[in-house]
Amino acid sequence: MNKKEFLQRLRDNLTPMPEEEVSAALRYYEEYFDEVGIENEARVLKELGNPEQVAKQILADGGIREDRAHYNNA
Repeated sequence: MNKKEFLQRLRDNLTPMPEEEVSAALRYYEEYFDEVGIENEARVLKELGNPEQVAKQILADGGIREDRAHYNNA
């Protein structure tokens, strides 16, 4: 998996959220990747882990119940 795939899978699993919140979350992670640089992309991907789990936590933090969420566990 690379940064682009991570962000797409994250987006796919944040669909229960309003689009502006999805965009803000994606912007946060994109900026994080940009700050660490491409040479550290693999390390960051390993640290972040599964994008579906990241999405699950973002949804939970936003008060969106898991049963409303659609997860693409690829």
